[in-house]
Amino acid sequence: MTGPGQAPGDRPLVSVIMVTYGGTQWIRPAVDALAANTEASYELIVVDNASPPDTTKLLHTLEGATVIYNDRNVGFGPGANQGVLHATGTYVCILNSDAFVEAGWLPPLIEALEHDPIAGAAVPRLLHIDGRLQEAGGVVGCDGSTRALGDGDDPEALPYRFRRYADYGSAACLVMRRSVFAQVGGFDPAYPLGYCEDVDLCFALSELGLRTVYEPRSKVRHVRWGSSSRVESERRVFANQPILLARWRERLAARPSFATPPFPDHDILQARDAESLDRVLIVTDSAWGWPACGSGCLRRLAVSIAQLWPDSRVTLLTGPASSVDDLLADGVEVAAETDWDAWFESRRFHYSAVLVPGPAAFERFDPLIAATQPQAARLYHLERPAQHWAEELLRWWPALQSGPAATLPGRLKSLEAWAIGTADLVLCTSRRGQAFAQDLAPDSPAVVLEEVGAAAGPLSPDDSEGLWAAGVLPAGPRFGSLQPGAGADLLAPLRAIRDELRPLAPDLADQLRVDPSLATLGRWPDPDVAPAAPPRVALVPPPLTVSLGDLGAIPFVTWRGGVAGLDLGDLEPLLVADGPAEMARLVRNLHERRTLWEQVRTTLAGMAAGAAARSEQALWRALAHCGFGPPVTGPLRRTAR
Repeated sequence: MTGPGQAPGDRPLVSVIMVTYGGTQWIRPAVDALAANTEASYELIVVDNASPPDTTKLLHTLEGATVIYNDRNVGFGPGANQGVLHATGTYVCILNSDAFVEAGWLPPLIEALEHDPIAGAAVPRLLHIDGRLQEAGGVVGCDGSTRALGDGDDPEALPYRFRRYADYGSAACLVMRRSVFAQVGGFDPAYPLGYCEDVDLCFALSELGLRTVYEPRSKVRHVRWGSSSRVESERRVFANQPILLARWRERLAARPSFATPPFPDHDILQARDAESLDRVLIVTDSAWGWPACGSGCLRRLAVSIAQLWPDSRVTLLTGPASSVDDLLADGVEVAAETDWDAWFESRRFHYSAVLVPGPAAFERFDPLIAATQPQAARLYHLERPAQHWAEELLRWWPALQSGPAATLPGRLKSLEAWAIGTADLVLCTSRRGQAFAQDLAPDSPAVVLEEVGAAAGPLSPDDSEGLWAAGVLPAGPRFGSLQPGAGADLLAPLRAIRDELRPLAPDLADQLRVDPSLATLGRWPDPDVAPAAPPRVALVPPPLTVSLGDLGAIPFVTWRGGVAGLDLGDLEPLLVADGPAEMARLVRNLHERRTLWEQVRTTLAGMAAGAAARSEQALWRALAHCGFGPPVTGPLRRTAR
């Protein structure tokens, strides 16, 4: 059987190996799903283990498939090995005759094997026929017992949607390079008839320095026990577990057992992350209810750690409304909970390092971290010295200089000093921030980990147009509670800037939309409605702050609180203003003077490139404080998607 775009005689991308023994009612639907949902070229090789006559009759009707008929039941593993001997594809997919691939199932699995040099096998998210989760990879206990992660749960729950290495994946659907399958020796025939041979294969891969990748973007529905009964399946598992345990006892010794329920969440987590010795927990401000997800700095940091230390476990805490698909695909675990107390309790003593950003998140989460992760290294992320932008904000917003707002700088200073003083390490995004941290708490080590965003692509004044208001609300102060009416007047500074800009550049002033969504979104622009083309100039008005990584080297104008702690050097007088009139003048100059725009753009892009070049070594120096070894480099590094 040839897939789309494959002419007879062409070498297929993948050889699909299907072992049959009865289960006649599932075979045709499985083959039809394979044909309907596989765009790449493939061949289908069926190995029949002396099935009843109705199965044999059906197999004779499979046009284009290679069917091998055995005169006895040699078992699942030997049958699959037999099929692979006839395969010609670059990859082999072991696919059960009761498994139904869904649209887009194959590309993520092939991508995992092509982009990750230590990926030996890739497995999908397995679903029950009714759509419930069947397996998000599997874990193995100290006695050889196994547990399918998430069985019966919602398949869209966050714990099952991130790419990661797994102990094993069921051979209901398992993809490998054909050369690797041969190198590892295929399925070991020591396991009679079936069960546990897929676990053994994945463990054997690890002996070669290769891992099994769970890739949840690929989905396959599977009928459990479709070719046998539950009783027969459990009998075979019980017979084969001693063989598995005899081979891998030392590797499994420190794990819990999954022989009998209940299975505590902590035990499952311990087994899932048993091979991930370095575990980093990263808190974001949205985790405690702040409307904005903040700058992308922490998200990019999480992805960098996951890529440079692929065996680590990186968990990012965020709010329920955050967009996280990119993080999950890059191997970052994301948690968005309503009961953080219970979540932290379920992960007691689990992490080796915990990172908290800013005084507000520190105030909310430090007690939980101290109680449940006392063994973890404490990291404080200093993107903006909070007391600096708070002091600047009071200058821009005189209405906040009395009442509760007047105490804001002192309160933030106290929280920030406490956070920095108790940290094992302070991660600063600039040397100016590092100096601030060292002045505040000389005994706390502080390192510079510059902001790194997406690479700045080619952009000229001709490719961009107009003016955006952009930025993120600083986390912490509830503006409506600081002063009566302050929440409703959150946009007053922007209105003042627009009024000053109108006589200078009326067209630009008209583009400054005073959008009340800021109070609920916590940031501009709304990513769901932002224009596709970049602006020529970004305006970051009070009380918003700017992240160089988020702007991608787009020239911008802002207030001093918006870049508190950043090292802008010679750009500062061109980009930073002390009042609405000066900000309007800088916007007009930057938008209208092509040479000035190109100078600023080139300098910002150079700053971003320099930060990117230094980021890997800086991150390694930082995580060395937490006991991390060297990052993966050279040919062993997983390439970006």
